[in-house]
Amino acid sequence: PVLGLELTDQERVMSYMRGLSEIGLFALVVVFVFGTPTSPAIAAPAGDDERRAAEASFRREHPNAKFLRSRGQIRRVYGANFGGGATSSEAAQGFVNGHAHMLGVDAAELVPSNRMGGAAVQPLMYDRDTGEYKFHLVHYSQHKDGIPVFRGDLRVLCRNEPGSPVVHASSALRELKGFSVGAQMQRNAGRSLYVGLKFAAARKAARAAVPGLVHFTRPQVVVWAGVDDMDVLATVALSFVGDDAGPAGIADQKWLFVVAIESGEILYQEDQLLELNVTGNVGGNATQGSGAEQCGAVTPTNMPYARANIVGGSGAVADVNGDFSISNGGSGAVTVDSGVRGQYFRVFHQPTGLTTVLSQNVDPPGPANFLHNSSDIEFRRGEVNAYIHANVVRDFALGINPAYPTIGGQAEFSMTVNEGSSGFCPGNAQYQGSNLRFCAAGSGFPNTAWSSVVYHEYGHHLVNVAGSGQGQYGEGMADTVSNLIFDESGTGFGFFGSCSLPLREADNEKQYPCSGGVHECGRLLSACVWHTRDALQISNPSSYRSILDDLTINSILLHTGSSITPAISTDFLVLDDNDDDLSNGTPHETEILDGFGLHNMLPVPPPANDSCVDAIAICPGTSRSGNTISASSDGSSSCGSSSSSPDAWYHYTPTSNGTGTFSLCNAGSNYDTVLSVHTGCPGSSSNELDCDDDFCGVGGSSQVSISVTAGVSYWVRVTGWNGSAGDFELMVSGPSCASGCSVDGDCDDGNFCTMDSCLNNACQYEEIDCDDGDPCTMDSCSDNACQNEAIDCEDGDPCTRDFCSAGECFNDPNTPCCGNSICEEGEGPEKEDCNTCPSDCIGGGGCGDGVCSA
Repeated sequence: PVLGLELTDQERVMSYMRGLSEIGLFALVVVFVFGTPTSPAIAAPAGDDERRAAEASFRREHPNAKFLRSRGQIRRVYGANFGGGATSSEAAQGFVNGHAHMLGVDAAELVPSNRMGGAAVQPLMYDRDTGEYKFHLVHYSQHKDGIPVFRGDLRVLCRNEPGSPVVHASSALRELKGFSVGAQMQRNAGRSLYVGLKFAAARKAARAAVPGLVHFTRPQVVVWAGVDDMDVLATVALSFVGDDAGPAGIADQKWLFVVAIESGEILYQEDQLLELNVTGNVGGNATQGSGAEQCGAVTPTNMPYARANIVGGSGAVADVNGDFSISNGGSGAVTVDSGVRGQYFRVFHQPTGLTTVLSQNVDPPGPANFLHNSSDIEFRRGEVNAYIHANVVRDFALGINPAYPTIGGQAEFSMTVNEGSSGFCPGNAQYQGSNLRFCAAGSGFPNTAWSSVVYHEYGHHLVNVAGSGQGQYGEGMADTVSNLIFDESGTGFGFFGSCSLPLREADNEKQYPCSGGVHECGRLLSACVWHTRDALQISNPSSYRSILDDLTINSILLHTGSSITPAISTDFLVLDDNDDDLSNGTPHETEILDGFGLHNMLPVPPPANDSCVDAIAICPGTSRSGNTISASSDGSSSCGSSSSSPDAWYHYTPTSNGTGTFSLCNAGSNYDTVLSVHTGCPGSSSNELDCDDDFCGVGGSSQVSISVTAGVSYWVRVTGWNGSAGDFELMVSGPSCASGCSVDGDCDDGNFCTMDSCLNNACQYEEIDCDDGDPCTMDSCSDNACQNEAIDCEDGDPCTRDFCSAGECFNDPNTPCCGNSICEEGEGPEKEDCNTCPSDCIGGGGCGDGVCSA
């Protein structure tokens, strides 16, 4: 070591020597011995046995809980209470300590912290009446050997009530069981000189990938293991952001990079400038409504929280109505100024980079009234509109959740308006992470600083500070924020000239899974929320907006990744729930299921044959359809990188010797399948007879043919390449099946109301007992569910109390009208019921159906 630095190759030393020569250290002799260069350990995840055992244990403890998976990994746990504690933090930690292994990690890898820098415990669903929150969301960041895992986090949701029931877990964790950072890499990662040398190479790679980058954030050493559904080898990397911002701080390029720390290879890059190609304008002092300049009325509008200052003296921040009072010690005339600037936002006019300021001389106490954009010109309209509507959307979010991370305490968030022609403008708007940008009119496009565009771009900010990815989710949620504020299904009215035609429409038929660009796929999420809104408007006409606002804005805090998936519907249901069990429904479950169901966005339950022991019988001459979208992984195969892929199972027993062919090569299979045949259950590569990935074409379906023996049972595993899942249709040809049955799955009749089993090679169908133990209910099974209907003892007489006890109806004549329908105070066992009659009935007036008669 030289100066405490572990040197791994000559090039690194020479680079360091050149740096010393530049600062005047010319006579330094360095003696070192070159050894084997050290590299970060790279390994694929280990076997899944531990994860499966942990999942099985969890299912035994919490049979009513449900899972949502992606590529075999659990990404959501929900459905019923699955933990608790004295506090939300204690309850969440209990879940982590007890069940982290089923998520593919060790509990020690999870650190209670918010990787976005906010509070580790985040309140959700604010009740405006009580001032309390319905939930607490506890954040965990994943670390491996002390180094944070890039975007690896877990969010555990607890109800804010005694016992802190755990009701939801959202995972973006990466399984790293076969990976180790290594002792030397841990030491190197903590040394600024080593990191600095590696960062120089990483910056060079970033500039080569995106020419023109000049500024870079401080690098963070991370473990890179992919994001969303990526399947990559884990390695140690540097994460940083580069931009080309000029003197005014405005960037036309801004990229996030993840670069391998040893090789300098760019592993991942993500555009941080999130654009919306919309156009619009505000007219007058401020344009009203959701449309562009040609669409809205021009009226003076208050500027909330604006700053006003006495030149050379003190200043003040206005209230929500724009009213202010500045402390002043004298009575002489003063100069007061006001810019398009306030407590929470500051607007800069481009290309000058300055904030427009108005001034006037006043004699205290004034008033000093300011009217920005008094002459109603485009550039001033852009300033005023950007300021006003940024405050509107900020107040909207904080009104729903006052503890929403970051934005409550964020001062003078920057916005630039009226940008001229460039690679970015005209006809555009952009979120940069620390700034919103809007273009001046030009080339047929109006000024883009108008209401719905501002709401959209700030919607990206809400997504970002919540710690979610952007992508299709960010675009969809940003549109949705505008839809909610205006209660309109369209965003960007006037973009095409017509004020009745929006840029994007939430009232659409987009279906999951989505294909297309992020803006196009974003329409899927806005459609789900909008059609939930339509259903709520019918059932809750006076409160549908507040219900939907609460669910939608708080759901952002539960989301992970950048994709739009059916998991979002479970987020809405969990937030809507009023106890700790989703199986008994939620107050607005019907409306949520209606809205998301229209777009194929409801979680698909695991198939009945998700496990090998539940394999379904299949015989030649018939086909079996199914899907593996929500299946788990219950076996392994030797081909197609499919050992951890979701799978479904089938069972075949021939009556004679021959060749059995199992095929997915038909129109019913729509993904990259893998097919294997096994001699035992669970099926694994050790008892596998054959395995195929692409018999029917590269990236297509699979087919296997084997020699079969009479009376021998074979198990067929239907799965996918490298975690792929989807719909399939399995067909079998060969010797006919053995009569009768051999496993319970052979007897599945698809009827919930029967218990199906195989006994002595014969199927048994026993009716399910729906008796709930209450003699006052009529118990039956129909429509694939138990029905327990209360016995109706109503006799039609308002002067009897009707009830059921021990299976018998009773009609008590003493209440609610006492004494043979004469309302007499104090008579009968229910005096309060008698006193509900008008006072002039007492002592002789008759009471029938609650109405007095003489």
